[in-house]
Amino acid sequence: MPDHVLEEAYEEGYYRATDTGDASRGAVGYEDYLQNAQLRIRGFDQRLSELERFVSPPGRVLDFGCAVGLFVRAAQDRGWRAVGYDRSQWAARYGRDMLGVTIECGALPKFEDSSFDLVTLWDCIEHLPNPRAVLAQARQWLRPGGWLALNTVNSSSLGARLAGRAWRHIAPPFHLHLFSTASLRALLTQEGFAVAHAQCEGVVLRAEKDSDHAGGIRAVADDLLCHWRLRPLATALNLRDEQCLVAQRRS
Repeated sequence: MPDHVLEEAYEEGYYRATDTGDASRGAVGYEDYLQNAQLRIRGFDQRLSELERFVSPPGRVLDFGCAVGLFVRAAQDRGWRAVGYDRSQWAARYGRDMLGVTIECGALPKFEDSSFDLVTLWDCIEHLPNPRAVLAQARQWLRPGGWLALNTVNSSSLGARLAGRAWRHIAPPFHLHLFSTASLRALLTQEGFAVAHAQCEGVVLRAEKDSDHAGGIRAVADDLLCHWRLRPLATALNLRDEQCLVAQRRS
């Protein structure tokens, strides 16, 4: 994928629909990513609270592919020394100016080796031209025994298989890689990580494009299947079309 295509794809029109944005991005971008910013920050706060079972706070965290830096802000508010990285000039500028967070942008940043306790990639790895290279770099940035947390698509799930070619995560040029549970685990293992925790996220019956807000029996059934109390069952049966993994850097 040419660099200029990716650079243009993640400007303001991706994060909120604008008259000047590419209309084709609406189906895979956000109508308004910032409209629910506080809700997203609370969600990231909860996610970080769960991660603190693995890595003791406060530490130093890098959010790779941080968008406007909402996770960076949540981590900062919890006392972490937090920095983000994103390829979008618009998103990085917004985060610095409006959220008061530190975001590196442009070429791959040159952080010191073994300088982070935690590296996160939220909804990111599927967008990367070379996920393996980024995971290898993340391992270098992590201290020995440091932690990596990420979430991404789950192409082996029941939801993805039911949706077929209409699966909502088939979305070039944004989603460049589609991971199964097995392929993601294999990639992490090959790049020097040991998976400590995995869980299902996303949806099952509403995994087709443009069906996230569909009503009726299917929506009710999906809400039941995705209830947090059924998370262990959904993970065991590989139902939902996204996945979240926590892994530790091996020595």
